[in-house]
Amino acid sequence: MGEWEFYRIPGCGADEPPFLWTWQCRHPDGNVVAPSETFRFLLDCVAHAKLHGYRGGPLRTRREPSRMTPLRGSAPALRVVSARAG
Repeated sequence: MGEWEFYRIPGCGADEPPFLWTWQCRHPDGNVVAPSETFRFLLDCVAHAKLHGYRGGPLRTRREPSRMTPLRGSAPALRVVSARAG
């Protein structure tokens, strides 16, 4: 299906935590699907991804923009963020 990634982004408000979680799914055809929402907790983020096809196979988490740690996940999703030409 696709490779799922769960990652943190900086919070931007005085009442927000220092970071928020979001997810994306990269499909073999090059399309990237991601939600417009962000989540305070990783478990809420994963629960939302499950509503959009995540089934717990190979996934990646990213705590720092330059570092990635493989885990497990798979499946389709929401809006297309980008697509490879070809």
